[in-house]
Amino acid sequence: MISGFHSPLEQSVLEVLLAANAPCVIVIARKLEEAQLPSAWVQALEQGTAAMVGIDFKRRRLIGELAARRNDWIVHRCERIVVAHTSEAGQLGRQVLQWQMSGRSIQPLTVGG
Repeated sequence: MISGFHSPLEQSVLEVLLAANAPCVIVIARKLEEAQLPSAWVQALEQGTAAMVGIDFKRRRLIGELAARRNDWIVHRCERIVVAHTSEAGQLGRQVLQWQMSGRSIQPLTVGG
């Protein structure tokens, strides 16, 4: 799984992945050298169950534009895209529509099936 793991929902998914030693790639929108990582992330990186990519956008705070650029970067590297929640009026909803218009298949999150 590859994600920015930025929202609270994504962070809870990351906690489960790390606890299960499941492979994941964490994409952050800043230089790796500047990142202050939680100890669970460091442990997963050391164990080789997680990898981290830092995309330096020359800004310190993750604003909407940077989040959108990070999402585009991730989507262009994915074979399968699953979106847990979005609204059509929101930024992610607009991105999902753009990805679909460009031919990408976006799968909704299904629980228990």
